[in-house]
Amino acid sequence: MSTAMGAARPVFDLKSKVQQIEEQLQLAQQEYPERIALDRLKFALALAKFVRSQLDLEATVERSIPGTVRVGKLP
Repeated sequence: MSTAMGAARPVFDLKSKVQQIEEQLQLAQQEYPERIALDRLKFALALAKFVRSQLDLEATVERSIPGTVRVGKLP
């Protein structure tokens, strides 16, 4: 397994877990509409969405880098 493939798996796992958190928070938001709980759920949901969007952005940037950058003298 290459390094890029090895690094992609943990990001995928983290992203899927964050998506599960979002889904559970959305369900809780529908079931428990009390004011304080609702504010906390909205905050947690926004945080989970932000983290997932940052992971998407990072993955897009990594895919756009064409190869490895070498520093030093050329052979």
